[in-house]
Amino acid sequence: MWGLDEIKRMNKVSIDKKKKKPILEKEIQKRILAWLRKIGFSVDVISSGLYNRSGIADIVGCTNTGKFFAVEVKRGANKPSKLQVKWLEEKKALGCLVYVANSVDNLKEKIDKTGKR
Repeated sequence: MWGLDEIKRMNKVSIDKKKKKPILEKEIQKRILAWLRKIGFSVDVISSGLYNRSGIADIVGCTNTGKFFAVEVKRGANKPSKLQVKWLEEKKALGCLVYVANSVDNLKEKIDKTGKR
């Protein structure tokens, strides 16, 4: 039987310590949304659909200082698709803050590194 630490290292995904199961991307997104709202950001979740452009980030919004931002949420070591990278790069070129995050802690670290809230 594999230990919790070994499973984390092998899968490189967040583990729900209570259930000892990998956390789904939807749950990671939910936690990130709660934290962003807590720090005063205005956030919206973008659902895929007929009228949405392919590749759009999972979360978009405005920081508490009025700066547009986008977050692509990924589970574990998963990477954004080519379309997602293109969308994020377009927004970054316009001066928007863009992030790819796999946990709240990961996003906090990236936001603190830029120093822009």
